[in-house]
Amino acid sequence: MADTDFDSRSSSNIPLIALGALSAILAALTAYFALQNSEAQHLLTQEKNRAESAQPKIDQLTSRIASAESQTASGRELAAAREKEVQALKAELARMRDEKLALESGKQESDMARMELMEKLKQHISTPDIRIDPITNDVKVTVADRIFFASGSAELLPGGQKILDQIASYILPQEQKIVRIYGHTDDVPIHHVLKKVFASNWELSAKRATTAVRYLVQEVRFPANRLYAIGCGDTQPAVPNSSEENRSKNRRIEIVVATRPSDAPATSQPAAQPAPEPTVIVMPAPAPKLSVPTKESDLPSP
Repeated sequence: MADTDFDSRSSSNIPLIALGALSAILAALTAYFALQNSEAQHLLTQEKNRAESAQPKIDQLTSRIASAESQTASGRELAAAREKEVQALKAELARMRDEKLALESGKQESDMARMELMEKLKQHISTPDIRIDPITNDVKVTVADRIFFASGSAELLPGGQKILDQIASYILPQEQKIVRIYGHTDDVPIHHVLKKVFASNWELSAKRATTAVRYLVQEVRFPANRLYAIGCGDTQPAVPNSSEENRSKNRRIEIVVATRPSDAPATSQPAAQPAPEPTVIVMPAPAPKLSVPTKESDLPSP
């Protein structure tokens, strides 16, 4: 009877035991999940902090990437500009080389033409006491003044007419050739008797140059727009006026045969028209030992 009561009480306690065990399990699981949640929150917070601390670096890297991309684009533009500049320089170099070759070729042709001109003038001028010299790209014929003019006179002598005729016979058909005639004197002042005619050596030298040019215009029918008359007086001596021999060398007529610039018109003067006035220049008093101007640019255009 007593055993039966015990068994009966034991059976009635089983649900209570099971419920207690289940409650214990639930409490343990709750504690476990709470712990896991706490750890997860902690890890999440750590990752969030890491992300926040990494953001400035991300921003910095993003900025550097953008800057690098911009520099790359600028570099491409700069490289393209440099390449264009290099190509332009190469083209300019090629042009300058071609121009140099053309100038060298032109100089050779000019030298040959000048030598030919000198030889032709020597063949056409048979009068003694003259000199034919090259000057830059031109040819200069130097003649003692006594062949052209008497002492203190500006009247052209037959000897001077002959030389002018001989030069003109060769130069006249060449329309690109011009002639400049320079009158030179020594340093002896004009005699008082002649001062009424020539105030100084400048006037005398200019009148002589003009007389020679006018002869070419009026007698030879040489176009006046291809002629210059230049009076230098005693300002450009060939040698020092230290002796009578040297002074006689300084009393001279210089005839320069030059080539008209390629951009200047080469027009002949018809024989039926009246001869225009030639260009006349009286040289001012320059510094001592000035050279005779030899370039067309040094003189007014015809």
